[in-house]
Amino acid sequence: MTWYLGGAVLTIFFIILLKRVIKPNRVKQKRHQRLIKAITSEDFSPTANQRLVAFLHKGINKLCLSEDGKIYGVSFKNKQPSELPHVAGCRCEYQIEPMRISNIFSAKKSKAETYKTDLGDLDFYSYKYYKYSLMMLSDEDKEKRKTIEDLRSSLIMDASFVDKVKQHLME
Repeated sequence: MTWYLGGAVLTIFFIILLKRVIKPNRVKQKRHQRLIKAITSEDFSPTANQRLVAFLHKGINKLCLSEDGKIYGVSFKNKQPSELPHVAGCRCEYQIEPMRISNIFSAKKSKAETYKTDLGDLDFYSYKYYKYSLMMLSDEDKEKRKTIEDLRSSLIMDASFVDKVKQHLME
């Protein structure tokens, strides 16, 4: 009789063990299916998000300069992109901003990405430096200029590029 009771306890133990092993896999499968559904939905579509990129030049409008870099899409504060051109002479354009985990959790930009300006194609940091320089020229508010100067000085730039920007803006 005790061997029969021991067998029943052992069987119940194995059933409980199997349920504990199988149930988490079902939960994982459901989570995986929800994740796949979310990624393939419209929110994560590469065409759902657009980033406004301004063509930087000496005569750029203040509105184009301030709108540069804004991302529009379902997952962002700005849902609908604004009409282009902003004003006469506006050379802004929208680029598709794919929704990737690396884009969401990292502020780093691709090293291969270049931006078109009147100085030629620039990398991300050179583009930012040039943008901050143009912002300093267009803004009269001393407090804003101080903030922009701090941002600009935080970028580590090649001295020859800094001289090139100064020379170009003084012409």
